[in-house]
Amino acid sequence: MRRLLQFISILSIPITLQGQRLAIGHTSPVAKLDVRSVDSDPAIPASSSYAILRIGVGAAVGMDIGKSTTSPYPAWIQVGNSGAAEPISINPLGGNVGIGLLNPSTRLDINGILKVNGKITNVTNLTSAQDAATKTYVDQLQTQINQLEAQTITDVNHNEYGTVTIGSQVWMTENLRATNFNSGAAISLVTNATAWANTTEPAYTWYNNGNGDYGALYNFYTVTTPGSNVCPTGWHVPTWSEVADLKLAVGGAPVAGGNMKESGLSHWNPPNTGGTNSSGFKALPGGFRFAAGSFGGVEVAGSWWMADAYDETSGYNFEIVDNNGGCFTDNAENNYGLSIRCIKN
Repeated sequence: MRRLLQFISILSIPITLQGQRLAIGHTSPVAKLDVRSVDSDPAIPASSSYAILRIGVGAAVGMDIGKSTTSPYPAWIQVGNSGAAEPISINPLGGNVGIGLLNPSTRLDINGILKVNGKITNVTNLTSAQDAATKTYVDQLQTQINQLEAQTITDVNHNEYGTVTIGSQVWMTENLRATNFNSGAAISLVTNATAWANTTEPAYTWYNNGNGDYGALYNFYTVTTPGSNVCPTGWHVPTWSEVADLKLAVGGAPVAGGNMKESGLSHWNPPNTGGTNSSGFKALPGGFRFAAGSFGGVEVAGSWWMADAYDETSGYNFEIVDNNGGCFTDNAENNYGLSIRCIKN
């Protein structure tokens, strides 16, 4: 110790020994070893340093400890070799590390808020509500949410339908088969052509008065009757703008039909142009009933009502056909019988 004190004295560095306290760089030690210098900003250890203390194995190799000149004047530790930063290891052989507490119970135990300006990697085995979540974990949750949204829904008549999420919308994957409004009020089944042509009340039918393989065909009065909703609770007949958003979400009107049509020729007539069903919408060619009461278009075209009226005597609809990959907006007289696909509120 005497030789060290003599060496420091030769360098003209203030040094004071008071009892069992040693001061370096000043004369008033308050700890066993009290080293003081001027504030300095962090720097990687090199052949010179402005740190208050260096612990090292060479002139340019070591760990520097200092006190910043910038508010709030934090203390800093930097490890390096000749100007190149090197890693630092805390308790490399074991033992817990605590920040903000005296008795750490885990490898790193932090009492307070942790802020990370970078990436947290290799986070596994999430069990607590406070555990960090990786992007992979969040993506898995989103997949599960989409799967839940894709489960079936049931109408007032206990018919079940599949659903699909397309963009921000959730659609049925089947044509509606309800024969009552969701309030329970009945919708008239009209089979006679003349009666169909003359009615001004909500009505439905099955194609060719058959078994309804493609769902029911409804007149526009079923869609526009005030206070009535033919779709399941929480669902509705889509508006013009919602159908426009659907088309954009599946590639735009010129190709939307192909991306919405059920693939193959099980239901669509050849050539089923562009029919891939890549959207999951599974459009089917349910045909239509003309305003005069006859039927047509099955396996050739699918036409679905929108909620918007075109004028007093007709409403908007969207249509997909067998020999074109587009999805077209059209209008039909109120007494036409068209399919309905519901969209979630």
